Amino acid sequence: MTAAEHGTASVIATSLFGSRRASLMERTARVVIAAIVIGIGTSTIVLAVSELPMGDLRVYLAAAERLAAGEPLYKTGAEPFNAYWYSPWLAAMFMPATALPYSVVVAVWLATLLAASGLVIARLARLGPTGVLAAGLVGPLLIAVACGGNVQPLLIAALLYRVEKRDGPVWIALAASLKVTPILFVLALIAGRRWGAAAAAFGIATILWLPAIPLGFTTGGLAGWDRYAPSLMGLSFPFYVALVLIGSLLVLAISPRHRWLASSATAVIALPRLFAYDVTLVLVGAAARKDPGDHEAPRQRQAPE
Repeated sequence: MTAAEHGTASVIATSLFGSRRASLMERTARVVIAAIVIGIGTSTIVLAVSELPMGDLRVYLAAAERLAAGEPLYKTGAEPFNAYWYSPWLAAMFMPATALPYSVVVAVWLATLLAASGLVIARLARLGPTGVLAAGLVGPLLIAVACGGNVQPLLIAALLYRVEKRDGPVWIALAASLKVTPILFVLALIAGRRWGAAAAAFGIATILWLPAIPLGFTTGGLAGWDRYAPSLMGLSFPFYVALVLIGSLLVLAISPRHRWLASSATAVIALPRLFAYDVTLVLVGAAARKDPGDHEAPRQRQAPE
């Protein structure tokens, strides 16, 4: 066993059973929590793999077919959970896939999403005992989402590894072109006085969204957001607006080391439709280790570029 493998094994063991100096009660509590996490995670993965719904992949492919045929990309009156809500570039990316056998597309896309989920789990596990438990909680959720064909694992992996880098604004813009509210990460850049980076992220996101307007986003895609999944917007719009404003102000006022976390939490709160897996967006801020005002992330021995 290499030193790195031994270190990883040690962290996992500490996460599950506690340190050798921990009390019996603490070690017992950790074992119980770990057992619950493993049980829930296993059942989630088994259910997802056994069904392998790939519903979101079908939505992407159907959108690609409409785009190729010159039809409205954003359908009015689409059934809940079967509507395309993303920037047009994602549909364009899937256009070549419509010519391939569906089984091939499923295999390639599923492998990509599972690899992204693995990268997220690996990054979290490097954060210590708490990170291992977090990986145990969200890892199965991301794997389940991957089995549904949703782009979420790729989005989280990209932000988790790149948001603190020089090209972070590009990834923020790409994430915002898929889920809209990740544009609130720009607030962390503004708070860190990275005006150029903030402008770049907002500008790129705007460019990516502009083609959606003539393709029907304002008439089809925006209709009935609050009915598609439970969210604060559907519960009370004034309360929703107030919380988003408070969260945004908190990003600007909070200590630098917590700005990424505050912005990611605000991005989740701001989602007009909220699924369980959307909470994984908080991982980006929780794993961040630097002031958004810095231009480079701090060097870590095990964190790949």
